[in-house]
Amino acid sequence: MKKNYLELKNITKTYGNVVAVNNFSLSVDEGELVSLLGPSGCGKTTLLRSIAGFETVDSGEIVVDGKLINNVPPEKRDVAIVFQSYALFPHMTVFENVAFSLMIKGVPKAEQEKVVLPLLEMLKISNLKDRYPRQLSGGQQQRVALARALAKSPKILLLDEPLSALDAKVREEIRVEIRRVQKELSMTTIYVTHDQAEALSISDRIVVMNAGTIQQIGTPVEIYREPKNLFVANFVGVANIFFGEVVNGKFKWENYEFEISNPNVLGKYVLAVRPEMMKISKEKMHKNAFKAIVDVTTFLGSFARMTLKAFNNLIQVDLPIEIAKEFEKGDEVYVYFEGQDTLLIKE
Repeated sequence: MKKNYLELKNITKTYGNVVAVNNFSLSVDEGELVSLLGPSGCGKTTLLRSIAGFETVDSGEIVVDGKLINNVPPEKRDVAIVFQSYALFPHMTVFENVAFSLMIKGVPKAEQEKVVLPLLEMLKISNLKDRYPRQLSGGQQQRVALARALAKSPKILLLDEPLSALDAKVREEIRVEIRRVQKELSMTTIYVTHDQAEALSISDRIVVMNAGTIQQIGTPVEIYREPKNLFVANFVGVANIFFGEVVNGKFKWENYEFEISNPNVLGKYVLAVRPEMMKISKEKMHKNAFKAIVDVTTFLGSFARMTLKAFNNLIQVDLPIEIAKEFEKGDEVYVYFEGQDTLLIKE
């Protein structure tokens, strides 16, 4: 049975008059990967640095494996951190970079190899062990930085936006590697990112943050399908937002009434519908249909995203490419969705 391995209890951190983290509490299970997701300045990196010991919290407790570590210096916290800048030693080879924590402890070379070589193999960089950082690509450098952190056999692995400097294809490859290695080692991991696609794909749970506070904690599916407020709905994925009210079991928006997933509420609400749940047609084919004008169609590889205008709203609809080709800019169409695919958020 898994146990709470890392506990953050009522953490608050301020910089002058700025509250970076406000009464933040989180429990992380042993072997779990939890992402801190939010915009720049929301406090996620401050939390990570506090766990590592590089920042001192104003109040609250940081507990690892049942032990309070607030006053434990960084080098004794048994925590490893991977920065977005990699921070590799330019004068050391890949092997020497990864083995650094062992070298400074005086571990013999033969023992270093027993730790380092399997890590290089695991991260698919064993053929690079004699190269220097300047001879490596960004993705290869990131793998080295990860291997160096793992060589310490830390209790907790901290990743601070580790993929932000990489191009899209390499970022996806390294993301898969991080998840594979994390699962293989059952390493308790905190992953900081502002990229919602990254958080959705790699996490066991996600903590959505804004202005130093928790907006929602949940699995990727829960965060995407059941956002608790408008900030989460807008920040995680794309959502079409309609402001209106529920009357007699239907959602009233402009001069339309929509069937919804939860008709047993009353009052002002925000209705959110994901683009992939929207459909369009040239004729009115559904009770939840409303008129819109085609504006822009964007090709996104496996699908097309169509942007339409309806009243003062921009509506986004994800469509198969062949269907999107049937419509042109300026076409008047009907946009519709199923009531079961709606998200109601209290305004």
